[in-house]
Amino acid sequence: MIKFLNPEILNYTPLIIVFSISLFIYILYNRRKTIKLIKVHDNWMWYVFQILKILAIITLFISLSLPVEVGIVYKKLYTGFGREDISSIIYNLTALHVILIDESKSMLYIDNREDNITRFEYALNFTKKYLNSLAEHDQVMIVGFSEDARKICIGNASYCRSQLYKLSPGKKYTGLNTALGYIYSYVTAAQYPAVIVIVSDGAYNYGGDPYDTIVHINKTGYPVLFVRIGLDRRANGLVQRLESSNIKVISVNQFTEKLIDQLAQDASREMRVKAFIAKKILEVKISYEDMNPYPTVALIVSSLVLFIVSRLEGY
Repeated sequence: MIKFLNPEILNYTPLIIVFSISLFIYILYNRRKTIKLIKVHDNWMWYVFQILKILAIITLFISLSLPVEVGIVYKKLYTGFGREDISSIIYNLTALHVILIDESKSMLYIDNREDNITRFEYALNFTKKYLNSLAEHDQVMIVGFSEDARKICIGNASYCRSQLYKLSPGKKYTGLNTALGYIYSYVTAAQYPAVIVIVSDGAYNYGGDPYDTIVHINKTGYPVLFVRIGLDRRANGLVQRLESSNIKVISVNQFTEKLIDQLAQDASREMRVKAFIAKKILEVKISYEDMNPYPTVALIVSSLVLFIVSRLEGY
């Protein structure tokens, strides 16, 4: 398909053609008078050269309209998140949310004596808000972890919310690596795109540093959300490294207590979309025009060639 980038030039093309033909007729009339006067034979090549001149002028003028060859190129992209239209598209699709909740003794600590709220209470509050914000078809798996990991529930958000009472903080150890290993085999076998949500104060003391495991899980197509509960300084290093590796981290404590609703809602939506993108389910096909300037170049070259050839008459 040919497209003109400067189409208004074409409006003047008829005027150029009329002008060129009129000029040719005028020169032809004077030439014939001269030939008749001096009594010489007419040369048909002269007419060819004049036509070539006219074509050179018209061709050059048309090239000013900048004709280009346009082709439609189609490309598949996997979209980013945060757009309302994308959220609505995937609302009816199912995602699996695996929520790991810390049951260690440190989760019973109170960071702010004024409100007297334990870290575990903050964790439960966030988890409930997160579950409330999930889509109707989403599935949930809740795992409590300390030294070992244990399944609390598998089902829809409503059912798992009713099972949160089975969590019992106060255990001696925090083995986050063990819990991650426990759920990784499950999500890799699941049929749904999966999100891993870690709800912990980050004070791990069993099973080694979980940083590499979290980054590995995130890179293998299961986006990880780390919810830092409270203000335990032992979590500072882990949180900084996770953020530097583009792992999403949000903080839940007395300073963000009033924002928990919005934090949970925004996080659940963002992580859902990331899960679909990671599994290449959320695919968008876009098209764009690929412009080739060859028609313009061809017209300019043709005009130049016509003009050079026309000069062979010696005028």
